[in-house]
Amino acid sequence: MNIDWEAMHEYRGPKLAVVKNGESRLRRLYAHHASRNKSLAIGNMQTEFGVEVGGRRFPSVEQAYIAGCYSRPTEGHARIQERIRRESDGLRAKAHWRKAEGAREKKLSAARRAEYARAVASIRRDWCEPWHYEFMLWLWWEKMRQNPKFAARIRSIPLSWDIVEKPPHPNEPDWGALEVMEEVPARGSKSKGRKRRQGTGVWVGKNHFGVIAMECRDAIRKGRAPDIDIAELNRRRIHFFGKRLTFAKPEPIAWKPIRRLLYPEAVARQTEHCRQAGRSRSAAKVAASRANGRRHVARPSTRGR
Repeated sequence: MNIDWEAMHEYRGPKLAVVKNGESRLRRLYAHHASRNKSLAIGNMQTEFGVEVGGRRFPSVEQAYIAGCYSRPTEGHARIQERIRRESDGLRAKAHWRKAEGAREKKLSAARRAEYARAVASIRRDWCEPWHYEFMLWLWWEKMRQNPKFAARIRSIPLSWDIVEKPPHPNEPDWGALEVMEEVPARGSKSKGRKRRQGTGVWVGKNHFGVIAMECRDAIRKGRAPDIDIAELNRRRIHFFGKRLTFAKPEPIAWKPIRRLLYPEAVARQTEHCRQAGRSRSAAKVAASRANGRRHVARPSTRGR
């Protein structure tokens, strides 16, 4: 493989972006303004930005990735991929079609539980090999290429920051990493003899999600394409909805500041509203700035100086 997927085992340092598995409530983050660990809304489970694979759009990268488990040229696998695509979110798709948790849900019918069990049993046998990390990296780059706003969010993370995913369960150190905790004396006069757990700043885990996020971040910031093993992906014969995917060499994303791209349209829109309301053009610029999430700073007047 082109990328050493086992490179990151331990990290210690203050410049760290912690990503929670799932959709974060923080819609916008500018990491260069942050002075402490933050949660980024860039998880695979979030449905704010989808990705199109095989001519159909998946609500989340996680659903497209799980559909790759069933990427064989059969009608049964194509039907399962469509069922995964129609799930409400990646969490349900992972529970039902990847871990067969739906086969143990008592509220479901016996036929539905048997369906989930049969589906998980038909997952590609070579899916456990490292090439599925390359497939996830390809999905991430496709998502950035198809969603300029998501690409802007990734690009806002400085190169000096390491991205680490914090998994929801301690037994999942593959895609993320866990912080080593130690017991320290609790503070306060009434806490004699008590101890509390505190992070040491050391994160242990393979952190494959963080490796993929940082590879895409570095690529778009440096104006290059990520290091994806295209030959390996083509050799695996990946099919989506009955058609084989052909992987080509990825191209760099032509970066354009997303705010400058949208700002003139917002100004024109707000100018028309202000004209109808009898307000000035400067008020339209302030309204457009607020609509785009920018803080408008009024400049001091130079008249009379």
